[in-house]
Amino acid sequence: MSYLIKTLLFTLCLQTLSCAKTQLAKPVFLVSEQEINTRESADESTSTLKSTQVIQKNKKQKAYEAPDTKTDGPSDSDQEELNSSEVSLALITTDYSSKTYELVLSRDEKEKVIAIKTINNKGKEKIYPLSVLDREIVLAKAVGVSLVTLRCHQFNQEAGCPLEIEYPSNVTYGKFLRFKANLVKRESGWQLESGNRKFTSMHLVAKKFFGLLIGVERLELR
Repeated sequence: MSYLIKTLLFTLCLQTLSCAKTQLAKPVFLVSEQEINTRESADESTSTLKSTQVIQKNKKQKAYEAPDTKTDGPSDSDQEELNSSEVSLALITTDYSSKTYELVLSRDEKEKVIAIKTINNKGKEKIYPLSVLDREIVLAKAVGVSLVTLRCHQFNQEAGCPLEIEYPSNVTYGKFLRFKANLVKRESGWQLESGNRKFTSMHLVAKKFFGLLIGVERLELR
């Protein structure tokens, strides 16, 4: 392929991305109907967001990615304290890579949430404090592409918040899909829900073109 053709294709991609849009999507639940949780939200702060409009993405406001803060696992003496202060919410996996990401809540001594963390199976940890939770934050990446981003709305340290979880349907055309979820505290503890159904796993099925990752075909919840 000539240099001129490559330049034209690259320019076309940039123009397309500048007009990127996000569209509401429904995640695929891989659970039986008997497992549906029909409990209603306790208050307005944890209710599912109502908006279903397609929004224009501002590419100047990129999703925030925290720096790596840890490369080694906790020592045996710290493990008990770690288990009491952190709550595992979900495991993020993809069929494109063997890398996994655990989504974790970090709490203080009064059991109030103070941060959201991601810990991958390579031992790297990223910490997102309360001050950045109203922004899009990166939960999972592959080959430089943000595969899952999350945004909290009006986060409450004791009750949780409505969430928007977004993933790229096709990065070439700048198409993104998002779905509504909730981070809530039930009698059994903190959990993620979508449509009043609890989930503890998000699996991304990759969309590839000649072996190259160009987006996510679908997102499966379990």
